[in-house]
Amino acid sequence: DIEHKRPAVLVCSGAFSPCHRSHVQMMWQAKERLERAGFAVLAGWLSVWGDGAALEKSCGFDQAKFSATLRVRLAELTVESDEFLSIGQYETDDEVDAASAGAPHVIAPALSAAIQVEFGAQLNHQEVQVFIVYG
Repeated sequence: DIEHKRPAVLVCSGAFSPCHRSHVQMMWQAKERLERAGFAVLAGWLSVWGDGAALEKSCGFDQAKFSATLRVRLAELTVESDEFLSIGQYETDDEVDAASAGAPHVIAPALSAAIQVEFGAQLNHQEVQVFIVYG
């Protein structure tokens, strides 16, 4: 119940090359932990990095190089039956370099807009706490 609890959302930023069930499980575990602490966790987003950031952050690991378009689509398929999680494309622009990938100033504007669109009417001007989930 948003009226009696502190509203919160979760975001996890990464290459998601590819996204898999453990990413989903990590977000659900974070949600459950925050709910035990008295938060009303409204939603979670997996924010997929663009090609440049994903390649640069891979640090030369021998892993498949999936395009951002494919990684977004695979992530969408991973969460398609999940009412809590959505896929954010806040960082898929190649202007977001590896140094900025995952940075709150990159994610915040789009995330704020998404929160207002999805939950604005329910929030009654309450501040929403954003938790960044790392795994």
